[in-house]
Amino acid sequence: MTYRDELEDQARQHADFLLDYLVQRSESVDFRKGTYLLAALAAELGSIVQRRCWDLARDGDPGWEVIGSEAETLINAAWRSMAQIDSLSEQEDRKSRERQERIEREEQRRRDREGQNPPG
Repeated sequence: MTYRDELEDQARQHADFLLDYLVQRSESVDFRKGTYLLAALAAELGSIVQRRCWDLARDGDPGWEVIGSEAETLINAAWRSMAQIDSLSEQEDRKSRERQERIEREEQRRRDREGQNPPG
């Protein structure tokens, strides 16, 4: 196993731990919020990678600057994912509220009808 394989395996283990710790065991976030949280975490990690690459580039190797620029792709993708997750979540929440309001109106109409025509 190469050092890259070992580091990638370690990263997977950390990601699994964070998923479990921050999302799956949490009572403060549901599945959608947890998904948003993970995308936000990806954006933050991308920013850290980018800063570290630019720090290394300042030490004299311009190849690190290219890698830092590539990290921008990760950051942008994570932010786009966050925006889409937020948008879809809002749509689903709105549909759920509308469905609940419709059920409540139908229930009120039923009660109103029953009150107008009491059993005789």
